[in-house]
Amino acid sequence: MDDRLAQLVRSNGRLRYKGLVSLIHRVAQLTFVSFCDRPFLVGKELIQGNLSQGTSDASQTMSFRPNYVLQEDKNSEKEGQKEAGSGPDSSIGRAIFAFRKAPYSETPRGVFSVGREEGNDLVIADYSVSKKHAEIREKARADYFIKDVNSTNGTFLDGERLTPHTEMQIQRNSEIVFGRLEFVFTLPGDLYQMIQSGG
Repeated sequence: MDDRLAQLVRSNGRLRYKGLVSLIHRVAQLTFVSFCDRPFLVGKELIQGNLSQGTSDASQTMSFRPNYVLQEDKNSEKEGQKEAGSGPDSSIGRAIFAFRKAPYSETPRGVFSVGREEGNDLVIADYSVSKKHAEIREKARADYFIKDVNSTNGTFLDGERLTPHTEMQIQRNSEIVFGRLEFVFTLPGDLYQMIQSGG
């Protein structure tokens, strides 16, 4: 990762959005792609333009049922949507996380841990995310795999719940859900274009 981008990454792996927008407006797409050596996790709310607000208490993992699982009847679905939109800081759903190794990382090179507590490479402080939630492994330059590490609320890849400790390959623009939070696996060029067109 180039120093210009590294300066925008907080200790939890989250990018400073305004700084990223400013950088993207100053450089050409090929330049941006050349100094971004890995993809990003982009909050689905950011992609959809959802600007809802909320508050956060990230001290415990709370059991959560995603609204797309609650489809037994319309009442259950409405309850699930209400639960999903309340509570934690929805700004996390608009975050962009950079794949980089944290200085305190406990995972080997090429493995990016995702969870609620410090010690993970990507720290997602939300009550529905477990302390140690998932791992994303880079097997080749463009091949990434994800596995759930026995989280409370599960990890979903393109709508399919992952069996704990079983790796599944991530594709370009795959949707990844940790607990209640949805992200899109985004390549640097796609992120550049998204921000140029809407940022």
